[in-house]
Amino acid sequence: MLHPVIKKYLDSGKGDFLVTGPPGTGKTRIMLDLIEYFIRKNDYNTSRIVVFCFNRRWAKILREKTAESAGRSICEIRITTFFSFCAELIERKRFVEFISGNFTGKIDKLKILTAPQQWKLLKDLLLEDNVKKDYPAAYKYMNTNKFVARSFIQEVFDFILRAQENLIEPDALAAGLYPFAGELLSEITGIFRKYKKELVKRDIYDYGRLLEDSVSILKTSKNLKQFYDHAFDILVADEFQETNKAQYEIVKNLKVKNRIFFGNDDECTYAFRGSMLNNFNEVFYRLQKQHLNRKTSVGNILFLKKNYRSAHAINKVSEGFISRNKERILKTAKSISSEGPLNESLTLKEFKNTLEEINYICDIIKKHILIKNIKPEKICIIVKGSDYKSNLLTKLLTDNRIDYLMRSSRSLLDNPHVKYILDFMRLIDLLGKRSNAAGNPVENNIEKLFQSILFSSFSGLDPINVEMFFKENIDEEKLLKGQDNISICKAGTLAEVFKPADNQGLQVFAGAIDRYLKLADLNVLEFLSCLVHDSEIGVIKNIFNDSHSDERKKENAAIILGDFIRTVEDFSESNPGSNSIGDYLQYLEDAIDNSFLEEIEQSTKDFIKPGYINILSYHQCKGLEFDCVFMPFINEDYLPSKFGMTQLYDMQLFSYFLDKKILREELLKHRHMENERRLLYNGMTRAVKYLTVTSSKATAKSLFFQELQDIYSSFLKKTKRKKQGFAAKKLINLTAHGSFSETAHGSFSESLDTMSVKNRWLERKKALAKHIRLISSGNSSVSRLLKELAYLKIIYPPDKWWSNVKATLNESNPFKTSDRSFSYSAISNYIECPFKYKINYFYNIRDDSGLALVIGNAYHEILKNFFKDETGKPSREKLNQIIINTFENLEHNDLEFSYLKDQLLQKALSDFNRYYGRLENIMEDSIRVCVERPFSFNAGENKITGRIDLMVFRRDGKIELIDFKSGSRNYHILDEENEMQLRIYRAAADLCSDFEEIRRKEFLLKYVFLGDEKKQENELPEDFYDPDDILARLDEVISNIKKESFEPLPPESYACRDCQMKIMCRNAGTEARDR
Repeated sequence: MLHPVIKKYLDSGKGDFLVTGPPGTGKTRIMLDLIEYFIRKNDYNTSRIVVFCFNRRWAKILREKTAESAGRSICEIRITTFFSFCAELIERKRFVEFISGNFTGKIDKLKILTAPQQWKLLKDLLLEDNVKKDYPAAYKYMNTNKFVARSFIQEVFDFILRAQENLIEPDALAAGLYPFAGELLSEITGIFRKYKKELVKRDIYDYGRLLEDSVSILKTSKNLKQFYDHAFDILVADEFQETNKAQYEIVKNLKVKNRIFFGNDDECTYAFRGSMLNNFNEVFYRLQKQHLNRKTSVGNILFLKKNYRSAHAINKVSEGFISRNKERILKTAKSISSEGPLNESLTLKEFKNTLEEINYICDIIKKHILIKNIKPEKICIIVKGSDYKSNLLTKLLTDNRIDYLMRSSRSLLDNPHVKYILDFMRLIDLLGKRSNAAGNPVENNIEKLFQSILFSSFSGLDPINVEMFFKENIDEEKLLKGQDNISICKAGTLAEVFKPADNQGLQVFAGAIDRYLKLADLNVLEFLSCLVHDSEIGVIKNIFNDSHSDERKKENAAIILGDFIRTVEDFSESNPGSNSIGDYLQYLEDAIDNSFLEEIEQSTKDFIKPGYINILSYHQCKGLEFDCVFMPFINEDYLPSKFGMTQLYDMQLFSYFLDKKILREELLKHRHMENERRLLYNGMTRAVKYLTVTSSKATAKSLFFQELQDIYSSFLKKTKRKKQGFAAKKLINLTAHGSFSETAHGSFSESLDTMSVKNRWLERKKALAKHIRLISSGNSSVSRLLKELAYLKIIYPPDKWWSNVKATLNESNPFKTSDRSFSYSAISNYIECPFKYKINYFYNIRDDSGLALVIGNAYHEILKNFFKDETGKPSREKLNQIIINTFENLEHNDLEFSYLKDQLLQKALSDFNRYYGRLENIMEDSIRVCVERPFSFNAGENKITGRIDLMVFRRDGKIELIDFKSGSRNYHILDEENEMQLRIYRAAADLCSDFEEIRRKEFLLKYVFLGDEKKQENELPEDFYDPDDILARLDEVISNIKKESFEPLPPESYACRDCQMKIMCRNAGTEARDR
């Protein structure tokens, strides 16, 4: 049924209309009702109505939904995209010019470049001979290295597309570059001009040219303008907040009676692709102004205020989160779902590391499917791009036997079936080049391709046999020297070596190589068809003969294979004459390396598959909804992502051309943050029943995760107060007429009899008592208090109201007996395990000195004695004697220590003698050294204490702060996310009053791993130390200690393995069971 406000607008005549509201408020439903209304209402000519959608996928979905709801076999209204509309408009123009004799070319189907084809065209232009002369700066970038060249092409590509979408011509750019003028920007503008000329010369179009020419036609082409001025009566634009300048110009230049816009500024997530919120805001404020001027009760803006999708808690928290964006149109919506349990619909959870985070997600998914009967396809995990965390996620899902679909091109190319096909293609391509190269070298990866294919499950070979075969036939010495794969075999080429192999599988594979080398001249689609259906090494055979896979997994494998074949088919058809295996592999390399993977993402099946959970990006999930949504990895630099200025040109160049304003960097950062917040908001609002947002403590906390925690905490407090107020009001009504009457008392007795049979009745009585005490603590009258006490006396005896257990004082609590000072050892102990810290420092029960600690202390004692030796010039002999003396006095209660002592002594002698040259340099080249220099400084109200192992005051004025470790190099310590010790040393140099005289010196931070045989000394980068960051991290740890947050680490933590506090840890039993 059509919304009455929209019906009133349509009946009133001409003008624009805007429908807006938060996600889940029914914008799509209203648009479907509107289209159905147009179809069913005889007053409207459906051929004169056009609906613009944001992308092809959504246009397809909308066409199908409309046809279904209207009960028609096809949709009678034109539902299209700007891309399709522009292509048709230009083809119509070419046809009109051909009829009038003004078009001299062939009337073929418009040739539109895909993104990789645009990339290739731009790359070819930048590699032409005249580039060095005409564009010297660009030539330098293109000839530095492969990575720099790709990055340069990417930025030039983005520059061109942004200019086209904003309808800015190269000449206008060149004339108005001030205040952004510069040699490189001038060259990029020239490349843009050259690129546009090449498009015209070849009579080809990219998406930018489609937009530019369409706007030009609608503004200047007399015949076509007249045609399109009378083509449509009604225009509907969906997701209007995602339109760019050129698209909005098309909308404005189509003369219609009614324009109806659907959108929400809070859901604008494609700003990086040119979306302009200015378009949406211009329409909103124009219509709002018209409404105020007319002083009508109902304007041409419909605000939707009921959330039909998300649970109450999800709706309130996501609403509170997006309200942190200040440059937005205020919108609120009330969820129609019941409030439900506070702790179920929304979960915010932090974990020790990413592994624990993903394991938790896997557990909850199983519970949702098995216990709550949620269908897998109604579950979605939303991630940002494809990185090691996403790869770990898919691995653990597989390990937990959770079927998933990850609809992205990178996941398509990572599929084992597709990888096998591509590896085989690369192998044939390289072998063919080798045979045709007339002695020229080939890339040194033929053997890797052989191994990748033979070690895969598709070969059907035993990996051990394959490994033995390679060891027997590959000359490892030649391989280590980096020689060409043509000559690394002990006898003949690799293909020749395979033929006489005893293993029949290897012989089959050798025969397949010979067979497909003869087919290498086929186009890539024909070659792929032969390979897929090959009876010996084909993928189809492998999929359907796999006894370990059920029918659903086989179907999934077939779907992905179909997706891949479709992309190859599209490439082959689009590139007649240049569609060989080599051409396709080069196309694929460009697509993978340069973020154009959407070009190989066309699926032959539905987007959502029954029985599979979904892994989608924040952009893919747009317009969808799921019963259960997970949003993992919400840490710093993930969401929000790090703000960065482009290296080649000022990123606000196009804003300057449009608005004639130069924005401060602070404002640009602010807008970046608002864009990132909209992205996270878009993910949150996909959830219907359950939303889980998780983070890892292994990396810095995200600002957004902290905001969500604050908002959710505030929401819980308000909700609890509301419920308490309701309970109090009910109680006051019961006691409003003095003491209980017999009737009232009797009715209460009946209810008490009913409630007493329930297990949690005692808990309810306790909760009620607490509520009454809380409410009564305010300004209550004596009579009211007596009434409440009388009520409590009836249902709960007074002697049970409060516990009689006396409070005790733990004298070992450091905060009760000493100042609030924290040593580095204590802080490190807490980071390792909060529960262990509690035992060590609150209960003052310390670990026995383990063997590793004893050796560590011995190494430090050796260094102290070496540097404090005043008997003369240091020598290697003196050092060795110090080591021997130290170990002679060493004792430990470990039964094996006496047997290990000699071995440990020999290792110490080896470790220190390996580092002796550096020790000698320190003594000779320094003014002075300080060993185990104590420090203390204030971090807020807390005192931080510790000792610096070694301070070296060099003759060049620099000071080295060195920490010694007895073991080998520890990458966990050196990791930027985990390292704290040297940063605390450095903070001491800034903040310790004893160090004031050296505060302005240059400091070098170094770890020395004496036990490492390869690299003992590791210097941290210059930018490793951030004073604000280390103080913030210290404050976070100390705040948790003060809050007595002492939860033990999960049992799978490495720190639990040899922990001496297991006997007191509740996780110890869990660990034993897991083992």
